[in-house]
Amino acid sequence: MRTLVLLFLSTCFFLSVSNAQTTVPKTPTKAELNRKDSLVSLYYNEGIKKFNARDFTGAIESYNKAIAIEPNDADAYNNRGNAKGELERHKEAIADFNKAIALNPEHIFAYRNRGVSKNFLGDYKGALADYDKAIDLTPDDAILYLNRGIAKDNLQNYSGAINDYSNAVLIAPDNIEARFNRGLAKYNLKDFNGAKADFTAVITLNSKHKEAYFYRADTSYKLGDVVGACGDWGMAGELGMLEAYQETKTKCK
Repeated sequence: MRTLVLLFLSTCFFLSVSNAQTTVPKTPTKAELNRKDSLVSLYYNEGIKKFNARDFTGAIESYNKAIAIEPNDADAYNNRGNAKGELERHKEAIADFNKAIALNPEHIFAYRNRGVSKNFLGDYKGALADYDKAIDLTPDDAILYLNRGIAKDNLQNYSGAINDYSNAVLIAPDNIEARFNRGLAKYNLKDFNGAKADFTAVITLNSKHKEAYFYRADTSYKLGDVVGACGDWGMAGELGMLEAYQETKTKCK
């Protein structure tokens, strides 16, 4: 029931590509270079549109065409990796992120996204290393701290995870996922008062967050507040969490 927010991020601000050295023996004309750039931009932006429309297979095909024309475009590899990640083809996605990083060792999106795929594959230490690098490059990104917190959570480093979730909240106070996951980490450390405070903050931000009601109920029950717990389990049940009703049957007599 843990909320894992692992976001693939495309460099969707990309509008054009730089001219690259040609591999043909003759010097290309200006018109040929312009045509090449136009085609790459066309396929690249087509890939973005398809990705945003959740046509991930179509996006991959568009990025394939862009890469065939310009094989040194780090952004195209990154975005093709994103599309493969969305299709849960994470090993292939990592290969694309590796290529993007080889072409641009400071490609923050590729480090961030490679960390996502590594996390999905259970390589939490590898994901952690990628998030460390990405945070070094961009230390004020809430999503990076959130995702690094998840990697630490999966390694059962709950204290470290709480620190990262707290940094995410400092940067983005309305980040529901960071607050909720911090509550779970505190719960795992048996800091039930701290966990309850986070779940309450989540409910304040989103009154229909059924998991927050469920876990707040459990923390309240552990803290001896049976009435509050039963009320929250009831609310979680009304929001569609059937296991919450099972809790009321056994603990709210």
